[in-house]
Amino acid sequence: SFRPQAALKRLRQRKVRFRPPSPPLSFAAMQKLPPISPSMQQQMVRTFPSVADTVDSENPFDFTWNVLKALKAEVRELQAALHSEQHKREQEVSGLQRELQACRDDLAKERAERVADSAKRAEELQSEHARVSDDLRQTKAFREDQIREMGDQMEDWKKAHAKDIQDLVDKLKAESASRDKVTKNLTETLDETRRVLDLTGRDSRECILKLGQDVKLISDQLSRVNNTWSSFRSDALLSRSMQPLQSPNSPTLSPRQYPFAADGKPLAATG
Repeated sequence: SFRPQAALKRLRQRKVRFRPPSPPLSFAAMQKLPPISPSMQQQMVRTFPSVADTVDSENPFDFTWNVLKALKAEVRELQAALHSEQHKREQEVSGLQRELQACRDDLAKERAERVADSAKRAEELQSEHARVSDDLRQTKAFREDQIREMGDQMEDWKKAHAKDIQDLVDKLKAESASRDKVTKNLTETLDETRRVLDLTGRDSRECILKLGQDVKLISDQLSRVNNTWSSFRSDALLSRSMQPLQSPNSPTLSPRQYPFAADGKPLAATG
């Protein structure tokens, strides 16, 4: 890649001195000069080289001209690239503008469709709202008429059955009074029965307690009698050798199986 600063630095290092050419003669001065023969012209050419020959042989600005040419070529390339980029951007901008216009057209079309659809839906909703409002108003009026008729019928029924209701109320009051009396009597009877049951229960408990004591006393007495009979020697009795008359079905009992009272007499025979 070409770097102008490096090229200028190299030119300064070479220290090239430029010798300006001699100023050219005017046309009047050239007319006063003697004519130059061809041989003399060739000799002068060989003796005194021209400025063009000197420049062709050694030109101190050759490198600078090359630098300028390179810069010019690079500038042209940059201009061409810039022109191409501008053309490309213009094409893209035109394409985007066309696309934007198409989008705007589509948006306007869709907006118009949406507006038309919204207007249509609004009209439908308004008509439906009007119809529903009319139905609701008619239904409300019908219900109010029904409620009014039912109220009138209720008032008529109330007036017609007021006497019957009063009779029923009087009967209920009389029945309630009679039932209150019966209930009061039953309550008194129940209280009396409960009191009697409490007294009877107390007497029964006392009787049972006394009966238990009597039974205990009798059992103790029987135990003593049994012990006395056991200690009595009945071997000396003459009646032991006698056989009692018995029926074929009657069981044979021993003297120990007969309970005796306190005086020694048998109470009853137990099997």
